[in-house]
Amino acid sequence: MTARVHLRKHGRKPSTRNVKVGRLRYMLRCLPSLPGACAGSTPTTTLPPRPQCANDAQCDDGNACNGFERCVAGVCAPGAPSVCEDGTPALWLGTATSTPGGGYVDIAATLCVAAGVLQGSYACTAGSLQCAESSGKITGTVVGSKIYPVVSFADGSFCNFGGALVGPRGNGLYACHEPSGVLTLDYGTWALTRCP
Repeated sequence: MTARVHLRKHGRKPSTRNVKVGRLRYMLRCLPSLPGACAGSTPTTTLPPRPQCANDAQCDDGNACNGFERCVAGVCAPGAPSVCEDGTPALWLGTATSTPGGGYVDIAATLCVAAGVLQGSYACTAGSLQCAESSGKITGTVVGSKIYPVVSFADGSFCNFGGALVGPRGNGLYACHEPSGVLTLDYGTWALTRCP
């Protein structure tokens, strides 16, 4: 007896196993214990970018002439150079050297002149000496190349500066007094260079 093998004209009947397995996997993804997975895509997690900074000091590039950098929402924001209304660079950097103390402090000043009137601000950081006051307001006058700034502090004390500005440099003498002006707290010399 001869066995007959019948072959289908178009090949074997397609298996439904893979279809069933795929449907089962889809149904498992759609269980209530896995919310949000029924969309058929794998959920992803997006991490926020790592902060560049936590405070302003971490953004400081060491160059006061280009402005003071700040930390804003974890990102360092560039500073802006100080300029006067006429576009002239306003920031001057240098030192004040105490004659009786024999040491110095680092100083920065914004100086703007309009019609012979001087206005600006003053900041001091420790060098070999500590600053009696860290900041103050500048007023005064300019006559030709001669400059006469007065720095006023919050406690009423003040410092009179006098000297000459020639191009991007200035130097002269200073004396600081308590509020009544009778007692001299310190005196010495100063030298400043204007930021480019």
